[in-house]
Amino acid sequence: MSPKNKSIPDWLSDDLLQQFFTAVRHAGGEARAVGGCVRDHLLGIKGGDVDLASTTPPEKMMELVEANGWKAKPTGIAHGTVTVIMPGRVMEVTTLRRDVETDGRHAKVEYTDRFEEDAARRDFTINALYMDAGGKIYDFHDGKKDLKAQNLRFIGDAHARIGEDGLRILRYFRFLSQLGWKAEPNARAACKAHKAMLDDLSGERIQQEMKKCLGAARPAYACEQMDKIDLPEHLTGSHWELGALKFLLQQELSQKTPTQPWLRLAVMLPDEGREMAAKHIAERWKLSRADSDLLQYLCTPFAALTAKDIKEWLRAAPHDWVIWRVLFHAARARQEHTEELTLACTWQVPVFPIVAKDLNMAEGPEIGKKMRTIEQRWVESDYTLSKEELLQG
Repeated sequence: MSPKNKSIPDWLSDDLLQQFFTAVRHAGGEARAVGGCVRDHLLGIKGGDVDLASTTPPEKMMELVEANGWKAKPTGIAHGTVTVIMPGRVMEVTTLRRDVETDGRHAKVEYTDRFEEDAARRDFTINALYMDAGGKIYDFHDGKKDLKAQNLRFIGDAHARIGEDGLRILRYFRFLSQLGWKAEPNARAACKAHKAMLDDLSGERIQQEMKKCLGAARPAYACEQMDKIDLPEHLTGSHWELGALKFLLQQELSQKTPTQPWLRLAVMLPDEGREMAAKHIAERWKLSRADSDLLQYLCTPFAALTAKDIKEWLRAAPHDWVIWRVLFHAARARQEHTEELTLACTWQVPVFPIVAKDLNMAEGPEIGKKMRTIEQRWVESDYTLSKEELLQG
């Protein structure tokens, strides 16, 4: 992606946003849009959240918001962030900050009224862009130049920025995946030098960044660069098989199947120890129960990929899960499975026509055994035997 639209963004003309800017100014402060919304505007990307940075301390910000008839929630007030709820608009406003000390995971900050100091503590030059109420852009670290050059560059010294927060390693590759840019050698070298910091990150933070990275439009190059500096060893315990991911991405494009980040992760895990790796990831990354179940479902070995197998999977698992399992097998085998995928996408799951009361048997283990026997006959008939035929048998 390269910068396209240089005009004032649509979101800046929003009446409520302008009312907020005015209210802060009348209270003696200043607020500016910051980060992703400004960056994406310069890239020609529309939509997304609008985050604000302000000179106003959080306690005074809450008073200001409520005095204007809006609602304020102290969602991150310890870090200077207040969520402002207006009719039809919700936005986060963070007081300008400067780092006092960091330990690689947490930072002790102080509030400041200087945007330059706030910009200096951010990660990348393209994320340290500010826009005021009139559309003027403030660029303290040549972020616009880096946008034009498609250069994802850390602010100042890359080693120092990563040393402040190890999550910035994952954020670096996540932005490469989202933007489709190439890795900058110095930044990649700094990520490699500090990769052990990943071991100390919380699972929730790893999950959040990796889900965005793997779910982006162009994850193959970013994952390849991560693998070259051995980051997967600290994330999943093994190197990644990039060929399977590239094949999967081609299949997703040609077959127009839904994107699933955990499927993209699963196909990269080596055959040996894949189930154990899935369990490790689910625990280490603090996956939700649903995400954990999906990842382990995809990583569980199966004997074949026959029409009968696919139909039985569709009877037992969510529809998308079966589609993703077929795609998983295709990616690992590097073979298109067009017929199997079509079956998984289109087969209408039939309803087993027999219920327990149809058997006229007393309750107990025997009725369950009988039901399973009849159901197996129905499956072997390719689900064609009628209720009457099943009961007669």
